[in-house]
Amino acid sequence: MIEPHINKEALANMRKRVGASQKEMAHHMRMPFRTYQALENGENPIRLMHIRSFEAGLLWLARKNDDASILPEHLKELVSDLFLLIENGNILDGER
Repeated sequence: MIEPHINKEALANMRKRVGASQKEMAHHMRMPFRTYQALENGENPIRLMHIRSFEAGLLWLARKNDDASILPEHLKELVSDLFLLIENGNILDGER
């Protein structure tokens, strides 16, 4: 898998675009506020795990705000595919 690259400016811009504060984004990413600040300030490198946590945070924010329009296209496709799997019975209760 090719690691996606994102810089601190892009991270901050995406967060602002969805209307989340740094504190709220950190909460939905399940990371300490100071850790998130360090990513946006360029004090810590942004790694793939941070990008995946940011994506998870976007999913939580979309659900919380009842607004899927904040999701990037690849996350919309993922959610749509998962919905179809569940609807078609390809995921059984208790089996994961």
